[in-house]
Amino acid sequence: MKQDYSSKDIRVLEEIEHIRLNSGMYIGSTNNPVHLIEEVLDNALDEALAGYANIIAVLINTKENKFAVLDNGRGIPISNNTPVIISSKLFSGAKFQDKKTVYEISCLRGNTKIFLLNGKEITIKEMVDNPNNEYWGLSSTTDGQWKANKFLNPRVTGKTKKFIRVYLDNDLSVDCTENHLFLLRNGSYKKAADLIENDSLMPLYKKTDSNKYTQIRSNNTYPYLRNLNFKNRVFIPLIK
Repeated sequence: MKQDYSSKDIRVLEEIEHIRLNSGMYIGSTNNPVHLIEEVLDNALDEALAGYANIIAVLINTKENKFAVLDNGRGIPISNNTPVIISSKLFSGAKFQDKKTVYEISCLRGNTKIFLLNGKEITIKEMVDNPNNEYWGLSSTTDGQWKANKFLNPRVTGKTKKFIRVYLDNDLSVDCTENHLFLLRNGSYKKAADLIENDSLMPLYKKTDSNKYTQIRSNNTYPYLRNLNFKNRVFIPLIK
């Protein structure tokens, strides 16, 4: 049956009415809270990436169907009725401002290659474009030892940020934001904009053995470490 469609069919809804009629547009599936949890977790991760939080906890109570995401970041300002506004008005928040006091997240250019534990190198853009894959790589402790870590939530954090290029002594370079933190060989961190000539970054040495497996070490203080990972077919460091 053909139905007419005219200007009379256009409706302008209040915010709360639109949410009630089209809940899925805001929270994903209404059958489970996964999308809502991801959104709240993203906020906690933003606080951590910006340097304002170092603890994130996710609490899941399936018996009572209760979920919570906690962090020790700055939280929501309580002055001027802000919690009520944030909780009840669409498109309210501080992330829409171009202010360094809100979030100044450091990042690398999308074409930056990351060494993975399967022996491959993949760009950050490839990880962002394939978010459902699992990515395991390496991170360094401040004393120069490397450990295996799963990369969480690879995503675009900005498209108009100012980048600088850091040149390394192996003829390679890294494009990053000015506030990107580099771990130095002495265990301290320094922003990219503050690096000077002859600063020594924490190194990662790799070599391939006779069996075509990758071995790594951080510097001459530690021997090459290897632990056969049958799933990924690569030697990875053992850190106690």
